[in-house]
Amino acid sequence: MQFLKKINYRITLITIIILFQLYWGTLFLLRIVDYAEWFSTALSVISIVVVLFMNMKEENASYKIGWIILIMALPVFGGLFYLLFGNKRPSRFMRRRLIDEHRALVPLLTQQESYMKAMEEKHPRHLGTAKYVCRENDYPVYGNTQVKYYPLGEAQYIDMLEALEKAEKFIFMEYFKVEEGRMWQGILDILVRKAKEGVEVCFIYDDVGSMFLLPKDFQKKLEVLGIRCMAFNPFRPLLSVVMNHRNHRKILVVDGHTAFTGGINIADEYINEKERFGHWKDTGIRLQGEGVLSFTLMFVSMWNAFRKDRIDPMLHLGEQSVLKSFQQEGFVQPFSDTPLDQEPLGENIYIEILSQAKDYVYIFTPYLIIDNELQSALCLAAKRGVDVRIVT
Repeated sequence: MQFLKKINYRITLITIIILFQLYWGTLFLLRIVDYAEWFSTALSVISIVVVLFMNMKEENASYKIGWIILIMALPVFGGLFYLLFGNKRPSRFMRRRLIDEHRALVPLLTQQESYMKAMEEKHPRHLGTAKYVCRENDYPVYGNTQVKYYPLGEAQYIDMLEALEKAEKFIFMEYFKVEEGRMWQGILDILVRKAKEGVEVCFIYDDVGSMFLLPKDFQKKLEVLGIRCMAFNPFRPLLSVVMNHRNHRKILVVDGHTAFTGGINIADEYINEKERFGHWKDTGIRLQGEGVLSFTLMFVSMWNAFRKDRIDPMLHLGEQSVLKSFQQEGFVQPFSDTPLDQEPLGENIYIEILSQAKDYVYIFTPYLIIDNELQSALCLAAKRGVDVRIVT
């Protein structure tokens, strides 16, 4: 019953606002019917300008061709549709805040040359990729980081609860989807207790990712419990592509020395407490050691970009003695991608991995939506004799 109430509230509000916009849009069209020829010419000119602009813009070829075909098929309204829905850039406010906060943290993302030299000796094949990520995204290579892989969400959930129980200074959580249930309740009970003990607890969730899954006063309830909470890019039922900019991160950081990430959100299907589309398989990893710093700063930059109660990054770097205790061979390089630039960092790294593959490439994903560049890289790897297998 409670679930239906929170769904009905948001659906009703969204429906009213959208109908209101459609009403005024229809009224506007009826008013300009006497100037239809003038408006048709003006919109056609806009479409021509948009096509010329897209042709000069650095953009994925498939994306550009799709829009150009649509504009040519609908010359009057095609350009207007692109201006409303085709511009993928975030709002100026969002861009400025996120860029400024990231730049403020760059001095803390220093690359230790000893790790790069060691990587050049032990893994020369991957050195170029590491340098590319560091140059384009600022996130460095780390050593002294232990990594644990989780083939299923329920295994990661057990270790997440254990890490939360051991928190002494701070807990940062950032998730795309949060739904009330057994998984969330188990986490919430610990967060509330830790907040009472004086542990700093900050929580970010994506408003659209969690739409219809949480009560409308979810953020306020957490604040009352001592948990600082932020809904990323709150949904507004407007005709704007800005609403499509979502935060898909899944990050948990404890005391600056332990971090969890991967594909696991906070909802019961991810730990198979609820059956949704059959047995749910998602994977995750835990990092302990120096590499956790990048996750800490990812969270801090996102929080400080939109909250007045800022987090001081210098107080959340983790104790060096603890970080150094996680001795481990090998290197890690956590990074985040962003729509704030024209650099498809994540895709380029996949293409680089495929170009370096010698024996096999196995891909297991529920979402195989690839463009021509990634498709060509897969085909080329197969033509080189690499065993390419895809399960989707």
